[in-house]
Amino acid sequence: MVLNDSNKLKYKPLKNVHPIKEFNFLIDKFDYNKLNINNILAIFHSHPLGISEPSDNDMRESNNTGIPYYIYGGQDRTFSLFYPETYSPKPLLSRSFLPEFQDCVTLIKDFFAIELNISLSKDIKNWARRRHNKSNQDMLNYFNSLFYEIKKPEKVGDVIVFDIEKDRPMHLGVYNKSKKILHQPNDQLSQEVYLTPELSKKVYKIYRYKDLWRLNFMEN
Repeated sequence: MVLNDSNKLKYKPLKNVHPIKEFNFLIDKFDYNKLNINNILAIFHSHPLGISEPSDNDMRESNNTGIPYYIYGGQDRTFSLFYPETYSPKPLLSRSFLPEFQDCVTLIKDFFAIELNISLSKDIKNWARRRHNKSNQDMLNYFNSLFYEIKKPEKVGDVIVFDIEKDRPMHLGVYNKSKKILHQPNDQLSQEVYLTPELSKKVYKIYRYKDLWRLNFMEN
């Protein structure tokens, strides 16, 4: 299990009691019931002979429990992080930074779910940070397919990609109802900031969700 242990990541091994362990897993109910469900970030398991992509059974069980699945593929040696549509996000402000599980990327996902009632997880099945790609290009590819580029943030839900290091877009923020940028800095609590002229110099690209206009039209 992946746990939030006093705002630090903790991996707690649990016994697999399934009779066919090579292809399945079953957590011992006694061990599971001893955990604080509010501290569970994900169920972590591996596909020793397969890839990290969640199986149909993984996605079904994840949706049944509302708990994300974090998977390592022994064949492709990559990680995937699947969030079910039944997942209940934590509050957006003042959340602790937990790499991959509570970072600037998953904050965008949770903002869309809470503030706009939009499930980005319908289209994005893997929220794991690609450890082999420091530019986070995989996530930008998702944005290019689900969002379109704009000049400046004006609507709630506009996503700002910050180029913190030269030619390496590494940080995301989202425009909120307070006309501020909500973001999750590394090793800090999530927070709101104004897009000052100095911060604007670090903006790499700004995106708007493709169906945001339809949502605004329906609200009006």
